[in-house]
Amino acid sequence: MKKYIILVAGYDYANGGVDFSYIADKRRLHLLRQNPAWQNDTEVVFVRFDVKTGKIERNVSNGSMRSWQVESSAFQAINRRIHYQSEHFIPAETTVMSITDAYQYIINIGNSEPGTVQEFSILGHGWFGGPVLVNSFQRSEFSSGGARPSERDPWDKDGRTKDFFAQNMSDADWDNFKKAFVTDGYCWVWGCIFARAYYNTRCIK
Repeated sequence: MKKYIILVAGYDYANGGVDFSYIADKRRLHLLRQNPAWQNDTEVVFVRFDVKTGKIERNVSNGSMRSWQVESSAFQAINRRIHYQSEHFIPAETTVMSITDAYQYIINIGNSEPGTVQEFSILGHGWFGGPVLVNSFQRSEFSSGGARPSERDPWDKDGRTKDFFAQNMSDADWDNFKKAFVTDGYCWVWGCIFARAYYNTRCIK
């Protein structure tokens, strides 16, 4: 049976020289050191969402060695001149990768290959309101006090606490999202948030 480790690498909007794609690969290498039997196991698949390049890549083994393969290049690569004003992602309709694309990927796995996702990790800059992929903002209509505060702004790319509200993920999709994970599977958000209350959080499936 397949075992998926899904790694979402955000973009360094602060332009501080952080390569989250590289950090995601370091996570992969750490897991392989911790689980040496995975190294040549053709059923163990690492999936990396690279927001910067707009690519979804798979790291797979042919039985003797591992390599990265591009699964999709459908998303727009980040172009700082087009997509940013200072450190702020410009509010506009784009095909830049969103956190919702990673959710949908897991939902699809839950529908076709349930019980196979071991880890879902999001690696990027942090904020107490959710993981930061590009430092996008919600338009006023979708913010607190707006006309549609419970809905996701379709132009927004970052994670939000409301992502799993019924307005944003149907019951069927939520069921498949949960079904995608093995019984001891987990989600981790890696980022530089220092609020003590968020250090230890338990997720109940």
